Amino acid sequence: MKKLCVYVCLAFFCVANTHAKTSAEEPEIVIELTGQPAITFPDIAVWQKNEQQLSRLFKGKDRTFVLYSISSVSSADTVLTAENGTKYLFVRYGQDDRDYRKFLFDEQERFLAAADNVETVLKLNRQYGINLGVNEADFATRFQDKTILTNVADFPNNRQYQVYQLTAKGTTSYFVFSDAKLQKIYPDENAYNEYMTSLSQKNKEWLSKRKAEEKTLAEKRQKEAAAKKANQIPRRKALVSGGTVTDQIYLPRARGVDPIPALTPSTVPAGTPVTKYNENGLPIY
Repeated sequence: MKKLCVYVCLAFFCVANTHAKTSAEEPEIVIELTGQPAITFPDIAVWQKNEQQLSRLFKGKDRTFVLYSISSVSSADTVLTAENGTKYLFVRYGQDDRDYRKFLFDEQERFLAAADNVETVLKLNRQYGINLGVNEADFATRFQDKTILTNVADFPNNRQYQVYQLTAKGTTSYFVFSDAKLQKIYPDENAYNEYMTSLSQKNKEWLSKRKAEEKTLAEKRQKEAAAKKANQIPRRKALVSGGTVTDQIYLPRARGVDPIPALTPSTVPAGTPVTKYNENGLPIY
């Protein structure tokens, strides 16, 4: 019995020793994580920040950082082309006729500026030569004591413009609105007068053309009416002379008309073929 116990212990020791050697010989598996750490963005409530605060927060940042940092959803995200052909990226939160925050980026998506009121928007418009969008009611409310409103008609395009003359800091500018949206800014009186001269000439040419078309149309309708009236005049038969017995009984006699001369019998025998015609197209026998 003791021998059996010794054999079992020796067998267990051999198996354990073999397993230990095998485990020691196996290579160790090491998992190493590489790459950049995850980027975290701040959670910014855009409506609680003004233009100066937003400019400080996003100075030196790019468009992706700005969009991911703002918890609200943008209402406009588009590309604007300046007067000199330069392209800018534009993002707006809110609406032009209510509260809004606007962001401008260059073509490489680098942050340039932010705006939270009509004055800042107009400043950026002048600085970059673009139109970030200005609502007429917002503009009129802000500058109601400094503007003079004039309504201007554009006949060729069938549009009505509201032109606000704004005088501030000794400078007079003209802001042209249509459908409650800013269309064009004229920085001085000379530029605006040049625009009005061109528009007046176009209106004059359009009115002249319209007047000629209306005259032609009136003449055409007059001719059509006269022709229609002529076709409606009743036509009646009257007997001039001769006629059948029935005509002589029932038809009225024509007055003031020379009677038709009596027909003279032809001297050409019946069946004679026609070979020539005179200048009036009558046959010469």
